[in-house]
Amino acid sequence: MSPAIGGVPVRGEKGTARSTAVRAVAALLPEQDVVTGCRFGCDPQAPDGRAAGDTGRDGRAPHRRSHIPSVCSRHPIRTPLGYE
Repeated sequence: MSPAIGGVPVRGEKGTARSTAVRAVAALLPEQDVVTGCRFGCDPQAPDGRAAGDTGRDGRAPHRRSHIPSVCSRHPIRTPLGYE
């Protein structure tokens, strides 16, 4: 996946195993480089630095998934798949 995507919406009818498919794909992704303890999952190699208050060391973590309820409006929503 391209880090430029920033997230991937998953659509489908009720009962088509969307959540199961997302969990399966997330389990296949490699761990990402992060600042240990950062609530935003900052990339330690990012040129724009770390979030305010980041004092942790560099580490590795699994990709994060975000759930957005289907009642959300159609405004653009950015959620991380571990790539921000």
